[in-house]
Amino acid sequence: MTKHALLSPSSAHRWMACPGSISFAAEEPPRSEAAARGALLHEWVAWNLCPEGAAPRPLPNPEEQDLIEVCADYGWRLKKGSTAHWVEQPVPIADFTGEEGATGTVDLLVYRRRERVVDVVDWKFGSGVRVDAGTSANPNPQLALYALGARAFLRHRRAADPKAYRLHVVQPAREGADIVELTLSDLNAFAERVRAAAQATSANPGRFVPGASMRPRFFTAENAASGLPLRGPHPLQ
Repeated sequence: MTKHALLSPSSAHRWMACPGSISFAAEEPPRSEAAARGALLHEWVAWNLCPEGAAPRPLPNPEEQDLIEVCADYGWRLKKGSTAHWVEQPVPIADFTGEEGATGTVDLLVYRRRERVVDVVDWKFGSGVRVDAGTSANPNPQLALYALGARAFLRHRRAADPKAYRLHVVQPAREGADIVELTLSDLNAFAERVRAAAQATSANPGRFVPGASMRPRFFTAENAASGLPLRGPHPLQ
């Protein structure tokens, strides 16, 4: 079983802004109903993209099939013509967070050798909080940390180093998909910020920064989206 990472990508928006918040993650909390729902929807999207083995357990709410179809269609279109792709792929992040053996799991990772571009995709199934990909100067911390892990993953496979990483947040219940492209310079700058923030959680574990990016990231979507409007430079357009 993979050890629960304290400095996880999903909570990076919190611990990068507030070192003291790591104390709340010392013990992995019990899985909530919303988290269990999100995990099941992720399993269904993964199975649609890579239908191997038995299908996941049935959805409690059949209407949520629309959410799965939107994400799966997005993934199929994105990986078409790619050199390689991976679904629910663990990537190493220990070199950036300092936690031995730490990994993050990318929902969909797509590599295009000819263009030297990597697409890092994250499915979000909530409607309560809109999640965006950020900007090249200030990217979504979760996806940017995945991108760093993807770079290490591809280097291990001796793939040519990509020149750009596209971060995709696909949230069908809230305005579709948001995309931002990072250059290697952008990614290297973020790597320095991550390392500094990770060190701060050890050096200043009692330092709290009130109001600093502490917005909770939980998702309880109940409504399916009928379409997928796009924001940002999109490779499918």
